[in-house]
Amino acid sequence: MRLATVWILPAVAGIYLLPVACSGGEPECTDVCPPGISRCDGDNVQTCVTGASGCREWANEVCDDGCEEESSTVATCSTGDVDPTCDDKCDSAGETRCDRDNIQTCTTDSDGCKDWSDTSDCTELGQTCDDSGGSPICLWGVPTLGSEGLTVCDPDEDESEPKTGETGCPAATTDPFIVDFYEVNNDSGDCLWFKGDNLGAGAGSDLFMYVIAPDGTYEFLDDEWGCSITSDWDCPEGSFIAPAADMVVAIGQWDLGGGCTPGESAPYQLFISVNGDAVTPTRLANEVEFERPF
Repeated sequence: MRLATVWILPAVAGIYLLPVACSGGEPECTDVCPPGISRCDGDNVQTCVTGASGCREWANEVCDDGCEEESSTVATCSTGDVDPTCDDKCDSAGETRCDRDNIQTCTTDSDGCKDWSDTSDCTELGQTCDDSGGSPICLWGVPTLGSEGLTVCDPDEDESEPKTGETGCPAATTDPFIVDFYEVNNDSGDCLWFKGDNLGAGAGSDLFMYVIAPDGTYEFLDDEWGCSITSDWDCPEGSFIAPAADMVVAIGQWDLGGGCTPGESAPYQLFISVNGDAVTPTRLANEVEFERPF
């Protein structure tokens, strides 16, 4: 503090010298925050710093991926990495599993955490979820055979557009058949015609077919080893009155001769008509093990 000398001349007295303080100096600060702390302001970080005036004030930092408060006094810009506080419900994004009859997929949410989400409801089509082969799939159940004997009818066949596929041959005569299942879009009382052909140039493996009603009533159709696309001799063929809607047909390779090689697959053609009009069936399942009824 500087001292100034002021001369005071009283009316009646001697001369006195008095020290007097000068006014002025630096203004007082108004600090708006404690030193060193930071906080989130929306998606940006604010940090308490000493400004040009010597007072503490908030300084803004713009964040690209938002702001994260690590504690009540520390905030940082998010790096976009997985939140270390995540409680991941699954290991790898994209992996799948069965959850009852739903297929679930591991996905990463907006917070970077992984969780299961439903991606397919197998029950919408009356199917079940099956992961016995590794990857879960919606699978149709194998029809149960009841008594044999469908009523025969005589339609006008139409072989315009065959359905093609291939099935494997059982490894032994005691093993289950390996068949493909198809569903026919038909109504009860329709006259259905079925025919199967081998796709080999000559006599292929011995094809057989099951025509199955929803109640398990079925008809077994077999060939005599000589069926092929070049010869219709004794190919599995039959015409039946549908006792119900949505009949099912199974087609496979017989393993008691006729070119069926254990462990290998053989191609086929499947023809179906409903009341004389060719139809394309819906494939329900491929190469399913089907217990022999005899």
